[in-house]
Amino acid sequence: IVLFGFVATASDALGIGVALSLNLLQEYYGALQAKRAMWLGFGAAILYVILSALHCAYIPGIADVTQVHFLALLTPMPRIIAASLVSFVISQTIDRHLYAALKRAWAGKYFIIRNYCSVIVTQLIDTILFSFLSFFALTMRFI
Repeated sequence: IVLFGFVATASDALGIGVALSLNLLQEYYGALQAKRAMWLGFGAAILYVILSALHCAYIPGIADVTQVHFLALLTPMPRIIAASLVSFVISQTIDRHLYAALKRAWAGKYFIIRNYCSVIVTQLIDTILFSFLSFFALTMRFI
């Protein structure tokens, strides 16, 4: 997508929005609620993997010309979702602790700065972890 003149993936905006949402939950409702929301997202991703596997298991009708495309899209999803979940849980756990430490250090002031600092660090961690975990197995096949 083009976002404010920059080319980005749609998941970039989603990832930053999720991190901001969890930080806002932690700011106004506490770390426990942010943790609960994080695990709710985790459960939703697991449900997506299960439903995708069920979709791939269907035997298409004789007139169906789309199943081959669904298989191409959904077959690698368990590995990619697993990598995403691992990196999500690790990065959001770090974000929760980093955000709490910044909140204590700045006595609850400067929400925007605290949020940006924690999001920048944790999105970097998330990107590196996800890239390594999701594509490592792919590159190992060609070595």
